[in-house]
Amino acid sequence: MQKDIISEQLSRTAQFVYRLNSENSAAIKCMVNVHWMNLDIDRTLALLQKRWT
Repeated sequence: MQKDIISEQLSRTAQFVYRLNSENSAAIKCMVNVHWMNLDIDRTLALLQKRWT
C-alpha cells in the first residue's frame, strides 16, 4: 500500500518536473530532495528520467 502511494506521488512529481525546463534543474534537485529525503537523490532523478524517456 505504501509503495503504491509513493509510486503515485513519484509519478505526479515526474509530471511536474517534466513540465519544467532544464534551466530549473537546480530547483528541481532541491524540490526532489525536499520531497524524497528518504531516497537517494540521484536514484530519484534517475527514476524521474526513466519515467519520461
